[in-house]
Amino acid sequence: MKIDLSKVNRAIEGAFKATVEQYAENCTEAIDAEIWRWDGITLRKSGEVATSPRTIRDTDELRDSQEVSFPDANTAIVEYTAEHAANVHEGIDSNGNPTPARPWLEHAAANTDFQGIMTTELRKRLKS
Repeated sequence: MKIDLSKVNRAIEGAFKATVEQYAENCTEAIDAEIWRWDGITLRKSGEVATSPRTIRDTDELRDSQEVSFPDANTAIVEYTAEHAANVHEGIDSNGNPTPARPWLEHAAANTDFQGIMTTELRKRLKS
């Protein structure tokens, strides 16, 4: 039996990218989801009045600031470049006061079947 290691490596790289891209999509879904509880009422920059439960979209600046990169075959970075991303995630307002944290990255990770996605994607790629 002859094994084409370059095909195996390409399949692994492709499956890894697909898995990370699914996680990134799940991050976007977490930002869009009305799951973030907060008893306060907020007038958003968009003019919308936000109550609880709420999304964390507002003007979509946070949502649209997602960047996914693959510096090498074994590394993926999913990051948010909006200035307020860390504050929203960790629960700090623009004045440094505590607010409810909205940890969408952890929420998405808890709702992403990394092993299942990787397995399915790898099988697809090794069949072709």
